[in-house]
Amino acid sequence: MKCSICGRISANGDHADCAERLRIELEDENQKRTAAERTSLNGAELGAELRALLNHMGSQRRD
Repeated sequence: MKCSICGRISANGDHADCAERLRIELEDENQKRTAAERTSLNGAELGAELRALLNHMGSQRRD
């Protein structure tokens, strides 16, 4: 038998590590695609959010 994911010889079908790696890769791709949909801010609001975040990070660094 061969693993359908990596193509290497396997005693009992797909390797568990190959299946887990594939699951993680697909999950990561899905998160990348939906990230834009999850952010409902337009350009001006996003700029204000980023400025606030940078100000917050800068104040923490000074402390």
